[in-house]
Amino acid sequence: MRLMHLFSFGNRERRAVAKALYDSLMATALDPAPFEAGFAVDTFEGRFEHVSLLSAVLLRRLRREGAAGQTLAEDVYKLVFSGFDYAYRETGVGDSSISRKVRGLGETFFGFATNLDNALNADEGAALAAFIQRNGLGGRAPAALEAYLRDLDTNLTNQTGADLLRGKINWPLVHK
Repeated sequence: MRLMHLFSFGNRERRAVAKALYDSLMATALDPAPFEAGFAVDTFEGRFEHVSLLSAVLLRRLRREGAAGQTLAEDVYKLVFSGFDYAYRETGVGDSSISRKVRGLGETFFGFATNLDNALNADEGAALAAFIQRNGLGGRAPAALEAYLRDLDTNLTNQTGADLLRGKINWPLVHK
């Protein structure tokens, strides 16, 4: 609940939906399976990258749901970055440098999100692999990350907009 105090937005129902999606996102992103499978690195940077990639695919899907989806995507994004702010504070980063560090994470996130969106939209299969390689993602199993991101994008595409707008989401399992 601490995250909800870091910023405020919208009505209570919308906040609850955004929080449900955020909680599900974080539980999935921080699950040990991707780290054990080798396509996510268990460091602050590796966790940031993994959260960012999953967030980018989720936000991409939410934006397809018109104005309500775009608003919800913005709310989830705010929660994700409030979480990064909180994580920095928990690790002892001083207040004077937190905004600079979070701004840097935001720039990296937008680069990831834009390039990942372009790669997933590309017709040829090599675009996603090139994105992963270019950004040094995927730890010791970049092909597994590529397969997971494709599976995630397909999985979210196949979920109904109504479910997503109610905060109901099913994440694909990581196969080791």
